Amino acid sequence: MDSLAASFSAQAGVSSDLNSIHKPHPRLAYYKAKPGHVPDQEHRRLKMLEEQKSRRSDFSNRARQLAEVESEGGTENEQEQSKEHEMEDAVVSSRKRLGPYRDQLMLSEWLVDIPTDFSTQWLLVVCPVGKRGLVIASKGLTSVYTKSGHCVNRFPSSLPGGSRKTGYKVTDYSILDCIYHEPTRTFYVLDVMCWRGHPIYDSETEFRFFWAHTKLTEQESVSEYSRSNPFRFLPLDYHNCHQDQLMEVLTSEKPYEVDGLLFYHQQTHYTPGTTPLVTWLTPQLVPDVLGITVSESFLQSKYADVELPMETVIVKEKAKKSRKKRGHSSKKGQTGMETDTTKSQDNDDMDAHVTEDA
Repeated sequence: MDSLAASFSAQAGVSSDLNSIHKPHPRLAYYKAKPGHVPDQEHRRLKMLEEQKSRRSDFSNRARQLAEVESEGGTENEQEQSKEHEMEDAVVSSRKRLGPYRDQLMLSEWLVDIPTDFSTQWLLVVCPVGKRGLVIASKGLTSVYTKSGHCVNRFPSSLPGGSRKTGYKVTDYSILDCIYHEPTRTFYVLDVMCWRGHPIYDSETEFRFFWAHTKLTEQESVSEYSRSNPFRFLPLDYHNCHQDQLMEVLTSEKPYEVDGLLFYHQQTHYTPGTTPLVTWLTPQLVPDVLGITVSESFLQSKYADVELPMETVIVKEKAKKSRKKRGHSSKKGQTGMETDTTKSQDNDDMDAHVTEDA
């Protein structure tokens, strides 16, 4: 009877999204043995690397479409908001608007099987607690989207294409994968998919990380608070996975509260969706999975007394339209850096740490 129950549990655990980080780590699950017909992580990694070599996706078009839709989206939204529709039509229209930005981030799986080339072909990024977001700077405006495609923030920035000062041309646009840390108003840059109109989706991980550090360091204004850059953009450090390097990184202090560790295969391209070529571990699981003791600071919260409200900053013009729609009168506000705060329409996405979207 017990063996029958165990077999049933194993079969019930099989899903199209293997080793999803939205489920407990397999080592903590009730069943530890996976069915023989389920391919292991190593097999799927090798398969994806082979498919990546033969794939000929048009990454230039992907980046251009996101930037163009972004530059046109504001006008379309304003026109739609000015019209009165039935509730069902509004829901359908909303779903269509989310389409271009939905599922554009490269997401991870749990690190279950230690890769055979772990020490030579993998890179580690220590991630801060925050909210994962797709950042698009295009035609003088910077927008932030959740994993499901909701726009939760718009503001000027010093990113190429992010403000009138840094680029208002159609060709000046940038696309970044970031973690937003609200207490410090900082976007930690995980990855860069496009910079000043040059897409690097099909570049290997190590080059993308190097490119991100180089460009963000060269453009110092992105890391400083200013009227034209109200949020900082800082690159996250990356490290190789040699045993000595791992021990040094995992026992050192970090300037932010650590949420977990992302491991990237050096040869993977930036591929939207979940991939076994990017894996995730929480600090608590590192000793069990990697056999390395982590620093106590990794397990302690530096912002325990700071609440992360489910609110987002949006430009004042959008807030005024929302108040007007509710029938309240509003005075004409000043332009520039003035902002209002409203509840996010996507609380489920924005109330999650990076573990939800890593």
